[in-house]
Amino acid sequence: MTGQPTAGPGGAARRPRLADVASGAGVSTGTVSLVLRGEPGPSAKTRRRVLEPPAVRLLTDGQQWIDFFAAVYDLYRRRGVAPALGRFRGEAFAESDRLAMARATDLNTNEQALANATYWFEHELRQYPAVHLDLDALSGHAGRIVLAAGRESGGHPCHDATMELGTRLGRRVTELPGGHVGFMTHAAAFATELLQTLPGPADIGRRPAG
Repeated sequence: MTGQPTAGPGGAARRPRLADVASGAGVSTGTVSLVLRGEPGPSAKTRRRVLEPPAVRLLTDGQQWIDFFAAVYDLYRRRGVAPALGRFRGEAFAESDRLAMARATDLNTNEQALANATYWFEHELRQYPAVHLDLDALSGHAGRIVLAAGRESGGHPCHDATMELGTRLGRRVTELPGGHVGFMTHAAAFATELLQTLPGPADIGRRPAG
């Protein structure tokens, strides 16, 4: 989700469209639209493919973060979901993210939180951050890749990995209000800046020219 222009007809620069995001993520433009609006439908796996690149290994301290995720998983296995989530939030995210994530995953008020967290610990926490990205293959499609990070997340892995991926691919990273979950903590400002970055509703579902 970046304002970086891409090539349009005759080489003219244009802002990326939903179709560019969809092509890069391997999903439909309708799916991207649902993900960006927070609507139900797309699976957690699909949402992450659109919103969260597995680029931790690009960081100079990437292996330390991968080891940290493994330690969080071990804590989950030994002591349960709540202590592991607490350590994960406390060490990997900005303060604004920690508070919002704690509310969203409160096992006492969210009946789905335990099932969601269990699935995440078993199938996502250690798996997707450890992926070795094929940067050569991605570079060949860099014009289709749009990147964004939370403005308050600097110094934390989700933000820094995205910035590093942008550097490697020569793509600008748009910083949006809030941290990793700025769409929750700064909803109005996030939506305003997102709308300024993305094309209008008339472009949804339209294939890019050329």
